Parts: sequence; C-alpha cells; structure tokens
Amino acid sequence: MIRRIAPLALLLVSLPLLLTCGGKSSGTGPLPPDPGKVELRLATPNTDDGIMRIVVTGGVVNDAGSGPYEAQFATFGSDSTVILVRGALASGTVAELTLPDRNVLASYSARVAQAASGQTYELQQNLAGYHLSLVKP
Repeated sequence: MIRRIAPLALLLVSLPLLLTCGGKSSGTGPLPPDPGKVELRLATPNTDDGIMRIVVTGGVVNDAGSGPYEAQFATFGSDSTVILVRGALASGTVAELTLPDRNVLASYSARVAQAASGQTYELQQNLAGYHLSLVKP
C-alpha cells in the first residue's frame, strides 16, 4: 500500500510546480523590438557650422532623412551609417533617425567626422568640442 501512495504523493507535491512552469514569460526575458524615431542631438562650439559629416555606428539605421535640416544618408554594412547634414547648424536636434529597435539605443554611438563653415565651407580644424547624442523623443 505504501508503494502505491508514494508515487501518488510525489505527483501531488510536484503538480503545482509543474503547473507554474507552463512556458509563460516571467517578464525577465528580452523585450520585444521597439522600432521608431530617435533624435540626433548636436552640441557645437561654433556659430558658423554649415555642413557636417556624421558617422553613426552600433547597428542598423533605417532612415535619417527627417529633421530640421537637409540630410542625406548612406549605410555601409549593418553597423555604420554616414549622414550629411546641411544648413545653419546650431546646437540641438540636427536629424531624426529611424531605428529597428530603440531598446538597444545604448549600443549606438555617433561622432562628427567633418564639419565646415556655412559661409566659406572651410573645414573646422578642431572637432574636439563637438558632441552628439542619440535620444528617444
């Protein structure tokens, strides 16, 4: 009789545990993709920037055409995008980028590769004072 009760008792004890392991996510897994726009924000030490070549790395950029300035972009592989921004550039948002997943925004980085005066198109010699950030609006 005890031999019959032992398996039954084991089943009764383990049944609640088996029911809680039903394949539902506990909320600790990866987040679903969050496609959408992010702002490319510039801090510039100059008052006469007119054109800028920006390099964004870290993942795919689906689009970089919208924003307050004229912008053109080209993607190289799955990790690098070059953006040309033209206009009377000032600190603030210079372009809006569309990313396939904004959850991984921290893996992206952006830098000013070249900048030129808007009046003479002479290259700015010191790029150390420029800062770019990618921010969810």
